[in-house]
Amino acid sequence: MRAPTRLPQIYISGTAAIIGHVSHHAGDSAAQLAETLTNLDSLLASARIDAGARFGPRSTWKIYLRHADDATLVRALLRDRLGANTPMLLLQGDICRAELLVEIDGLQSA
Repeated sequence: MRAPTRLPQIYISGTAAIIGHVSHHAGDSAAQLAETLTNLDSLLASARIDAGARFGPRSTWKIYLRHADDATLVRALLRDRLGANTPMLLLQGDICRAELLVEIDGLQSA
């Protein structure tokens, strides 16, 4: 959802490794994370958020993990892809589909 604020803000909920209606990369949290980030890039591009403005300190992300054991790997992959200055919170909990291991919600300002 694009909020009608002075600076555009994009609210994103439940982004995961889903293409169309099909979940991808069952059992592989790293591949699911990569697919999820591709989906986030696509959403932000369609919202006309410039590539250089994506992620970083103008965003905040909640990353849900089905298994707490994945936290170290996922945190490292996210830091490599999003940068060390991107605020994020990793949480262990249920995810919308049983085959998914990672789901991301967040806020991106332009």
